[in-house]
Amino acid sequence: MINTNNNILLDKIKEIHKNVEFSISDVKKSAELEEIRVLFLGKKGYISQIIEQMRNMTHEEKRSTGQLINILKNEIEANLKRKFLIISAEEEEIRLKNEKIDITLPGRRISNHVTKHPIIEIINILKITAIDLGFNFVDGNEIVSEFFNFEALNIPQNHPARQMQDTLYIKNIPNALLRTHTSAVQVEYGSLVPPPIKIASVGRVYRADEVDQTHSPMFHQIEMMHIDKDISIANLKYCCTHIISSVFEKDINDIIFRFRTSYFPFTEPSIEIDIGCIKDDENNIILASNKNDVNKWLELGGAGIIHQKVLQNMNINPQEWSGFALGFGIERMAMLKKNITDIRHLYEGDIRLMKNW
Repeated sequence: MINTNNNILLDKIKEIHKNVEFSISDVKKSAELEEIRVLFLGKKGYISQIIEQMRNMTHEEKRSTGQLINILKNEIEANLKRKFLIISAEEEEIRLKNEKIDITLPGRRISNHVTKHPIIEIINILKITAIDLGFNFVDGNEIVSEFFNFEALNIPQNHPARQMQDTLYIKNIPNALLRTHTSAVQVEYGSLVPPPIKIASVGRVYRADEVDQTHSPMFHQIEMMHIDKDISIANLKYCCTHIISSVFEKDINDIIFRFRTSYFPFTEPSIEIDIGCIKDDENNIILASNKNDVNKWLELGGAGIIHQKVLQNMNINPQEWSGFALGFGIERMAMLKKNITDIRHLYEGDIRLMKNW
């Protein structure tokens, strides 16, 4: 049963809901809209203050209150977006009326070649595919605590990934770092929202890697997590094969790939997904269409059944619920699909290369 303090907290949520609707409806300028966003959704905003006050709640109270907060947050974001579109259109109309156009100026040359960046193309495909599979997208922070990046995911203190040479820590901020994987969103989200959970998150991750042909200190990943009753490896394999088929735009039977047993602290059992390729004498790598032609296997991502300790860190009973998690490297997919031999080409913004993609 929710105590008096928690009733006060629920009253605050209702009050915020009422105030934000009034505040947004009264806005006339996009700059004012940003101020409202920071006021309600910012790091020190009203929503963050309420989440901070949830510490002393029981598990059941956290779950019910967390659901209300997520609904409120989504409503605020949707209302802000709607209002922004309306205000932007009004501001654009005013600007066009006020600005005079010099008709004697030469017209701008329009490029006859328009293409999407390979990373954006892969992200869009992954988003469409994940939504088709029933996943909801959530955002994760790029600066996270050691707890969410490591401990919550069952990565022990002495694990090699936690050393300074592998992880980029934030100077003068204790226990803060640039996330090394999008998996950092798992426990943060799962501890607020009760199962069943079916989420995906895409974004930048960071490693202390030297820049070379295949490595970059910043790259992109997609994380997918599904927690429900009786989730098994079969569900995981179906999801993986569907994604691979969609990204490379081929029937899954025409793609040579394999599932290989592996080890990750946050999943048990764990697998890695490799794709069969052909590497020529000039180190060019293309997808193989015949298993007999494969002379190189490239890792696309890792996956597995979520470890019981990770579920417990989300306050989820592993005897009642199970789930899988998977992660794919987006640059690797883009390079294979577009026959790009050097990861650095993806970040240089060279239009001449873009035309070839």
